[in-house]
Amino acid sequence: MVGSGTGAEAPWQGTLPTCLVDAVEETGSRLAPPGTLRVVVQRLRLTERGRPVGVHWQAGAIADVDGNLVPVELTALFDRAGDEDLLDALEVGAQQLLRDLAGQGLEAVDVLRLTRDWRRDPVAHLRWGVEIGPEEIGAVPRPDALYDPALDLRLNAPDLEALQDARRAACCSWTRRLRNWVRDALPWGR
Repeated sequence: MVGSGTGAEAPWQGTLPTCLVDAVEETGSRLAPPGTLRVVVQRLRLTERGRPVGVHWQAGAIADVDGNLVPVELTALFDRAGDEDLLDALEVGAQQLLRDLAGQGLEAVDVLRLTRDWRRDPVAHLRWGVEIGPEEIGAVPRPDALYDPALDLRLNAPDLEALQDARRAACCSWTRRLRNWVRDALPWGR
């Protein structure tokens, strides 16, 4: 079923290559807005009539903007001049992971999705049995296999709100500590 994304999906339990983790981290720091709680980077193997014809990278994020959770599309930002090195780093890391998977008998991964939540290590999900053609990348409605930050927010709102609360608490405690340190350090603060 073309673009349906009905194939089997499984989380990757192994260790991700450091270069891939670094590339996902760089994607978030370079492309995502301040206050980002989740960055998702996805590699899709494009096919036509069952044969691979290329690769497409896309990204999205969920950000805390003035207390509101906001889905953010990042894919178009990959096309900016100067971000070829970012795509190259992602592809190098993905190829290393795909080689590791092939060594364990897990070949022909159609979709590799990497999710990096605030202050957590990235998690990889693998998907097989999905056919997405190049013409479906910008299609409306979006094929199920393509990451959609708005859908992610709707489906995972409680988890994202918990991340938002944890981030807010950490920021508040950091600013509180700084304020107290400044107050104690200044002669008129005592």
